[in-house]
Amino acid sequence: MYWMQSAQLAAVEAHCALVSNQIVMLNERLMNETQKKRQKSKKLTTRFFTYPEFKAASEAEKIERIKKEKVDAEKAAQKIAENDVRLSSIEEDIKTKVFDGSLSSYEHKDELISLSPALFCTPEMEQ
Repeated sequence: MYWMQSAQLAAVEAHCALVSNQIVMLNERLMNETQKKRQKSKKLTTRFFTYPEFKAASEAEKIERIKKEKVDAEKAAQKIAENDVRLSSIEEDIKTKVFDGSLSSYEHKDELISLSPALFCTPEMEQ
């Protein structure tokens, strides 16, 4: 009886040791993955040149970068304006639209958002 209990105890201890080693290994892999995400590479925009040709190239790149940032800012402003128009259209539809079709006839997201208050749904409930 004693030998059987000690054999079972040894098997349990071996199993626990294997599981413990797996946990340590998986925690180490998880830490490595999160460190990779935190340590993203960064592009440096500072350059040191001695030749005038390189300085001209650097200035040209700087001008292009500034133009790109300006275009991106304009696109972001346009997107915000379009979203405001879309939201005001949805608000108007909520107040005035008559929903007389079946639910399957409303295919667009904006139509479904307009329909949700009529069904006593809030956008928070949809998520």
